[in-house]
Amino acid sequence: MPASLNAARDASHPVSLPLQLWSAAKHRRMRLQLCTDGLPERDRFPYWHEAVCQPMFHVTLARLADAAGFRAKLDIQIAGRFTLTDLETSHGSIEKTAGDIARGASDSVPVYLAVESSQHYQLGPHDYPIAPGDVCIVPMDRRFHCQAGDMAFRSLLIPHAVLSPLMAVRELTRAHHLPASAPLGALLGASLNAAASQLPLLSDELGDAVLSNFSGLVALALSTSDEGREAGRTALRAARLDAVKRHVGKHLSDPTLDPASAAAALGMSARQMHLLFHPTGDTFTQYVLRRRLEACRTTLSSPLGMNRSVADVAFGWGFNSLSVFYRAFAAAFAISPGSLRAATILHAHRSGR
Repeated sequence: MPASLNAARDASHPVSLPLQLWSAAKHRRMRLQLCTDGLPERDRFPYWHEAVCQPMFHVTLARLADAAGFRAKLDIQIAGRFTLTDLETSHGSIEKTAGDIARGASDSVPVYLAVESSQHYQLGPHDYPIAPGDVCIVPMDRRFHCQAGDMAFRSLLIPHAVLSPLMAVRELTRAHHLPASAPLGALLGASLNAAASQLPLLSDELGDAVLSNFSGLVALALSTSDEGREAGRTALRAARLDAVKRHVGKHLSDPTLDPASAAAALGMSARQMHLLFHPTGDTFTQYVLRRRLEACRTTLSSPLGMNRSVADVAFGWGFNSLSVFYRAFAAAFAISPGSLRAATILHAHRSGR
């Protein structure tokens, strides 16, 4: 059963009441409806701004010179961790100010579907003209301004905890506009409309599951942006570099390990592998050398390696030249392999006494 309120700004309906009802609706998984129709015309705009926009959504309405005829209606559905809203208003100038951001940190990402009239978002230096049927995803921790005539939009608040793990980009830094003419924009809009009509028929758990799947579609849409594609490429590069490093770890003792053999084993060219290492400041050869030196140092300083000669340790970890090994070891650790071995043996004898 929906919890309904026909808003009135008098002693029986204090300004804090809509926020209290929304909190109760979220706790009890109820539906909440707010409307200004029962208010005197002079009270509608200030009530809506002070009781709904500011405390519930942390946005600011531009003041009206003439508030006569102002109307607003809000329908809120709660499904598990998600909040779905339908808003209709005759006033379409909404702003997210620095003060709004400071007053209320948002733990959700809103996905807006323009239902009626064209709208215009401005977020930083970016402008987004929105036509009916378009979808817009706006970060709520950034200042923005939205302008329209009569405004009607449907929105879904997706918790960061749900959306972030699905995204190539963990943080939204700008708005994303998905036109109704684009396949993903049309699919998102149709899915959001279907969810709004079917949520009242679903259990709370099933509604949450449905909207979780919708969140995956939102993450997919975000990944097709330039920002998402670059993050995806970065993640792919990191994964391929990790694969190279795992290959090195498995074959570290093989003296024939080199860029060409490793690249061939991993299905890439030597140049591609070189480019993977470039951001790290290492080359493949430098990385292998460092890993071998670290392995040798660990062995030489371990009681388990005391009965092995320095040459045996060096050759065992893939070195094929003792002179190269000695020079590289001393340069890396400021001690010769023999001195480290002697210090290890002395420490073991003292510990034995």
